[in-house]
Amino acid sequence: LTQKNSGLKNISAIATLLMGLCCDVVIFRNQKVDLISTISLCRHQLRTFRSSLLFFLFSSIALSLQQIFSLFFLRPNIFSLPQTFLFTVVYVPVIALSLMTSTHKQGDNRDEIAPKNVPSAPKRLIRRAVIYFSINFLPSLLFVSFIYCSILLVYLCVLSTSFVYFRHNCWTKLPFRNSCWMTAVFFVIFVQVY
Repeated sequence: LTQKNSGLKNISAIATLLMGLCCDVVIFRNQKVDLISTISLCRHQLRTFRSSLLFFLFSSIALSLQQIFSLFFLRPNIFSLPQTFLFTVVYVPVIALSLMTSTHKQGDNRDEIAPKNVPSAPKRLIRRAVIYFSINFLPSLLFVSFIYCSILLVYLCVLSTSFVYFRHNCWTKLPFRNSCWMTAVFFVIFVQVY
C-alpha cells in the first residue's frame, strides 16, 4: 500500500510539473505557500514580461520606421540585409528576453492595486504608449538617420577631393583651388545640415 501511495505521489508531482511548464511558479500539493508573497512574485513577473514585450514591440516598430524613413526621404538604408536580420532575429529578442530576468525583492509591489480583467486596453494606456514611443524612440531614429547621412555626405565630399584632379596627386595639385568644387561641397553640406 505504501509503494502504491508513493507511486501516486510521483505521478502527482510529474503532473504538477507538466501543468507548470507554461509558468514560472509551481506549487506542489502539500507545500505551504504565503499567498501574499506569491501574488507579489506573480505581479513582478507580469510586469517584467510586459516591459519586455513593450521593448520588443517598440524596437521592432523603430527598426521598421527606420527602413521606411530611409525609403521615404530617398536616403540609403542604414542596415544591410544581414544587419537587419541580426537586429530583428538576434539582438532585439536577446535584449528583450534579458529584461525578464530582473530580480524580485520581497514586498516590492504589495501596495499596488491589481487591475480588473479588462477585455481591451484603455485609451489612456494606448495614448501613454504612443507618447512614450514618440519621446524615446522617434527622435533617436531621426537623429541616427540624419547623422548617418551627414557622415556619408562628408565621406563622399572627402572622397571627391581625389577626383578633382584625377590624374594628379592631391599634394601636387591642391583640390581647394577649384572654386566650383569648393562651392558645391559647402552648398551640399549646408543643405544637409539645415
